[in-house]
Amino acid sequence: MRVVHLALGLHDGAASVEYGEALVPALRVRGHRAVRTVHNGGRDHACWQGLLADALVETFR
Repeated sequence: MRVVHLALGLHDGAASVEYGEALVPALRVRGHRAVRTVHNGGRDHACWQGLLADALVETFR
């Protein structure tokens, strides 16, 4: 089973979270484990630094 991590930023644009939410069920139907995180940020280093660490922990769980 593949793990797909979606980190959706509230400041990435109005449609980012909406499209990401629609993508999760589509991935799960196809047999992927989809992990979704919504954070109060955008595409900045401070947000991604913590999200990457969280994704790695979740992947090897």
